[in-house]
Amino acid sequence: MAELSSAEINDLPDSDFAFIEAGGSKDSEGKPTPRSLRHFPIHDAAHVRNALARAPQSPFGSKAMPAIRAAAKKFGVEVAEEQQQSSELGTEGLIGLRDLCVRASMPGPQVERRGEGAMPILHGYLTRFDEWAPVESRIEGKFFERSKRGAFAKTIRDNRAQMRVLFHHGQQPTVGVLPLGPITELEERADGVYYESALFPTKYVEELLPALEAGEFGSSYTFRPIKDDWDYRPQRSTLNPEGLPEVTLLEVRMKEFGPCMFPVYAGATAAVRSTTDEMMLERIASDPLRLAQLLATIAPQTALSAERAEPANAHSTRKEPPHTDQIRSVPSGLRPMDDEEWLTWLSRNKSLTL
Repeated sequence: MAELSSAEINDLPDSDFAFIEAGGSKDSEGKPTPRSLRHFPIHDAAHVRNALARAPQSPFGSKAMPAIRAAAKKFGVEVAEEQQQSSELGTEGLIGLRDLCVRASMPGPQVERRGEGAMPILHGYLTRFDEWAPVESRIEGKFFERSKRGAFAKTIRDNRAQMRVLFHHGQQPTVGVLPLGPITELEERADGVYYESALFPTKYVEELLPALEAGEFGSSYTFRPIKDDWDYRPQRSTLNPEGLPEVTLLEVRMKEFGPCMFPVYAGATAAVRSTTDEMMLERIASDPLRLAQLLATIAPQTALSAERAEPANAHSTRKEPPHTDQIRSVPSGLRPMDDEEWLTWLSRNKSLTL
């Protein structure tokens, strides 16, 4: 790797660094001062390899790794599996688990009757283009997201025949994975992705109709990002005052969509929310076999040996974790994993839940 002088490093643009600390000030070129706030130059393959080696030892490593990985991909630098795993936790959440994302929006679909005796048509928009929405998820991370026109074109063309219109992603017990009706229209329009479905004349659809016609449900869809563009250091704005990462979806693969029971916390005026966490939990809780697999896998990892176990006593300086009533119900040979341990485990065993 060619060594750079301090002057040469100072001349590099901000975009050539994987992480920039907050604070300092901006000079006439818009660069931060002092320059020591900039970490991990990634302007060529050699420096990317150097950044990959140094990041695990740095306090900024987890925050820098998404940009380092992107640079590695750009320059064709191989990233070892352990480096991928060590950087999965951070602002961007569990990158490996973005293989399945769920978005829900309000207002939801509308129902229209287009002829006497005909079953109603369910129609609405799944997403609007170029509208930023906050994503706050323990699985995906915390960032802002928008979809560009064209992001759904390929999946609509290639995968429409495999898509289904489901109620609440097929997770609602009384309806399950039964489709609500065939997809009669699915297209990208100037402002978003529009769909129509001719509802089936079945009992389970009839039972949903009153709530659908009253607008009680949101719209939701599951997808996998294929191509996206991340800005890890956007300018702070009224919309994004914290300067959280911003991602633009350029291509996605959609699996299913339809009306959903919108999370209570989001409120009736909410636009778009990530409901990936809720769907994951519902899948785990509703499938006894998968739940048993989870527990069987967790137990060996959480068991404490007799030598490591810490007896509880009045003189202990160990901080008591929250929800102690739940923790005390765990068998004495086990300890519950904390959030970081749980997310790390889940990222490495995602085949059990996806």
